[in-house]
Amino acid sequence: MHPERNDWNFGNERSLKETYTVTVPERFDACAKSVNGGVEINGLHCKASAETANDGIELANIAGSFQAKSVNGGVRVELIETSGSDPLQSQTVNDSIGVALRDGIGAKIQAQTVNAEIRTDFPIEVRGVIGKSLKGKINRDGRKLSLQAINGAIRIKKAI
Repeated sequence: MHPERNDWNFGNERSLKETYTVTVPERFDACAKSVNGGVEINGLHCKASAETANDGIELANIAGSFQAKSVNGGVRVELIETSGSDPLQSQTVNDSIGVALRDGIGAKIQAQTVNAEIRTDFPIEVRGVIGKSLKGKINRDGRKLSLQAINGAIRIKKAI
């Protein structure tokens, strides 16, 4: 771990920001939790789990399973592969979810939002009513991808 510390002093108030960088092998399960800060995980090929209450989550170059939960921040995920059988799921209450999928990744999408919309760059095979929820397949039959946002939109796009 390599902490980075920034002290700011405004009048009699003091603000403190700490950033930790943890380097692990790519085939390593990782779990990161924060209360008032964001979480970023990059390049894991196993299980990635992230939780935060007051900031966002960014999971990049993930080639395994993930769980991402945020209360007051957005969730961004870039999937390069979906190996294993563990969950692929994201939840947020007061922000949006963005998922980028590499070409050829198959997924069974289950997306739900209460106060916004769902958009996708992919053609999706859908059965049933489309409204604030969406169930369907992208590309071929694949892993279940569960996305839930209460007060934010959901966007499923093609990774560049």
